[in-house]
Amino acid sequence: MTLAGIESILAMQSVDPDAGGGARKRMIQRGEELLDHLEELRQGVLDGKVSKDSLTSLAHLARTRRESGVDPQLAAVLDEIELRAEVELAKLNRR
Repeated sequence: MTLAGIESILAMQSVDPDAGGGARKRMIQRGEELLDHLEELRQGVLDGKVSKDSLTSLAHLARTRRESGVDPQLAAVLDEIELRAEVELAKLNRR
C-alpha cells in the first residue's frame, strides 16, 4: 500500500461521522466501502485470484455519483480513494 493510501485511510478514520448529518455519513460509508473493495482487490492480486464480481462491484462503486456539498476535506479524501480505485481497475483491465 502506498503512502497516499495510508494517509487516505487515516484521514477517513479521523472524520467524525456524526458531524454534518446524513450526507456526511453516507460519504464516509462510501469511502469505507471503496477501501474495503480495494483491500479485497489487493488480497486477490497477491493470491493470484481476482474475482470478476469483485472487480465489477468496485467499478460500479467507484463510478457511482456521490453526493456533493459536504465537507471539502472529506470530498478530497473520497476523490483520492476513487482515483485509486479507477487506477487499479485500469491496470487490471490492461492485462
